[in-house]
Amino acid sequence: MTTVIDQPVITAPDIQLGDLTAKDVAALAAEYIELHGWFQGALGDCSGKVCTLGAAAKIFGASFEEDGSGFIGSPFVHRQLRDFEVEFATYLENVHRVFPSIPDWNDNVCESQEQVVETLRAYAAS
Repeated sequence: MTTVIDQPVITAPDIQLGDLTAKDVAALAAEYIELHGWFQGALGDCSGKVCTLGAAAKIFGASFEEDGSGFIGSPFVHRQLRDFEVEFATYLENVHRVFPSIPDWNDNVCESQEQVVETLRAYAAS
């Protein structure tokens, strides 16, 4: 039996998940992190804190495995997250000259929740 960590997903009227761009996901992920807290080292924890990818996964309704090592979501969720990862990583490379994967950026480059939220919002506005 898999135990999952679940928190409410940010919802807004008239949003169709399939219509979200990577920049939309970044803006919503920033909001999610502000509401629930930021985490390093796994997708999230049992208190609801999440890493950057964890926040993006929550936007699409994914649940996390109890140890935070993976998420449970449909093929649609996996595609959306892959698209977000590619676009946001390209932004980090081009604008911030940071080359790691999103998990490496979250866990090894970022020093605060504020830095993560500010970077996500800057990308969303670019």
